Amino acid sequence: MQVLRAEEHGVIPIRVNDSTRIRRDVLKRGWVQLRTGERDWSPTDTSFTEVPRALYAGSMAGLLPLSEDVAVLVEPRFPANLTHMVTAVGKPQVALDVVRAYSETPAAVTADWMLDHIVSDFLTAVEAVEHQGLLREYLERRAATSSPKGRVLIGPTLSLQSSRGVDYRAEIAFHERTEDNPPNQALVEALNWCLAWTESRQEMKREWQRTVALLHTFRYVPRDRTGHCKQDPRVLHPHDLPESRSSYRRALPLAVALMERRGFSLDSVDGHIALSSLLVETDKVFEDFVRLRLSDYLPDRTLNVLDGNKMKKRPLFRAALPRDVPKGAVELPLGDAHIQPDVLIERGDTTQLVIDVKYKPVKGHAGREDVIEQLVTYAHRLDCGRAISVHPTQAGQSPGLFVSGRVGTTTLYNYRVNLGAYDLEGEMRRMAEVLGALASPDGDGHSASV
Repeated sequence: MQVLRAEEHGVIPIRVNDSTRIRRDVLKRGWVQLRTGERDWSPTDTSFTEVPRALYAGSMAGLLPLSEDVAVLVEPRFPANLTHMVTAVGKPQVALDVVRAYSETPAAVTADWMLDHIVSDFLTAVEAVEHQGLLREYLERRAATSSPKGRVLIGPTLSLQSSRGVDYRAEIAFHERTEDNPPNQALVEALNWCLAWTESRQEMKREWQRTVALLHTFRYVPRDRTGHCKQDPRVLHPHDLPESRSSYRRALPLAVALMERRGFSLDSVDGHIALSSLLVETDKVFEDFVRLRLSDYLPDRTLNVLDGNKMKKRPLFRAALPRDVPKGAVELPLGDAHIQPDVLIERGDTTQLVIDVKYKPVKGHAGREDVIEQLVTYAHRLDCGRAISVHPTQAGQSPGLFVSGRVGTTTLYNYRVNLGAYDLEGEMRRMAEVLGALASPDGDGHSASV
């Protein structure tokens, strides 16, 4: 499969024409978008030209299959701390049927969702081993028997049997086909690790059943509780195994990762641990992360952080006042339109701050007009005098609070978060303190450092 590379929201380097075939689910979910190119043509230019078209990556990061033989590795726009944010808000929900390489992380920073994903992929890899056939070796065995098979060892027979007057038994050597080898032992140890990891977790019941079935397949392989099997050259370098047992090449690195409780990093784009591609919907992860850290770090515990996506619907329109309905005018039904801000900070029934989270940097003075208009609408509807949009910083921008200005009775702000900060938790704590000051009754925007 050909693997292309692109940056999040960037152009995918593939030529698009009428015969280009793209997976429908990829287009439907907005993971890639087809756009026509723009040119600075004069309105009086009557010449003819082709309309250029290009594929753009959406708000996601990961290896994305485009067609049967082409995939694109979408690199996150802000790669630093992506794994940290995903671990905080929960595992990615989308795993695709395409394998990519991840770099490993030490056990100290391994999250449970990482191990869950490795377990699922490991069981799939071992099932492929089962279908392809277990690795077996011919080992020489020696025995003294009255029913010879293999080769009769004349010298040992004369010295060990005939010399003692035993004429009914011979020393023999034969080769036995066995599954007792380090690669199989590594898989068995990892399967037993999976059994302990899944047996008491209801959400992993299916994985537990798969593990039990696979352990039955490997029932003739003795366990290696010492872990010496991990040092075998075939376990360390599984690509040296023959093509007829190529399924071991994916299963063995996953087995070692489980035995050593290693995780994997979403921040890098290269590595040697092969897993089904996890798609990270970066805009949703950023929104959830901002909401979670506001809830964790707001200094004033009387303030409540609400998820606008889960709260009870609040209608956009209220009934018009009688004095505003002229004689003869038809008053329409209020309809189903409702407001859905990303985050609200409230005290009791009063909205203190309306927050819109955008995983796109602020460009220009105050940001996009549609974002500003949406914020003003939400703030006016909720009788709130302050609204703010939260964005990641881009190159050359400083993090902190910025005041855009006033629209009617509403003051607009934007806060910029440095997602590449070495101490991301400290960055989020400062954001919570600033937004908490804005949401307090006596808070003012000037109390926060810009």
